[in-house]
Amino acid sequence: MIAAVAGIDTKRFYIDLGEIVRRRRRAIGQTQADLAIKLGLARASIANIESGRQKTLTHQFFQLATALELQIADLLPPVNPGAFVGKEVGDLPLPEGLSARQRAQISHLFHDRQPSETKQRDDKKE
Repeated sequence: MIAAVAGIDTKRFYIDLGEIVRRRRRAIGQTQADLAIKLGLARASIANIESGRQKTLTHQFFQLATALELQIADLLPPVNPGAFVGKEVGDLPLPEGLSARQRAQISHLFHDRQPSETKQRDDKKE
């Protein structure tokens, strides 16, 4: 019920959270078993979290953040995936070490959507 009121797709939320956990775990060279030991969970629980099949308790967010060397906010998937459309590339949460070309390509993706969407709406009005 709360998810419907807040406009959050909980299934998508846990799938996205799992993907964040999986990518970060791999990036720091941990296995699912390593992470499970740090959290006091079974390896299967880590597999289920990473696949979005297992919901996490609030205290597990803190444990995950600590074990994965992240801030808690880094574990939270964006609520509104379109929130960055039309933003400047400096406003986007990009990884460090991107080349100028890569930043330009990302900026291009976000900026090109808005004008075409606006044009389509304007064309429908005519």
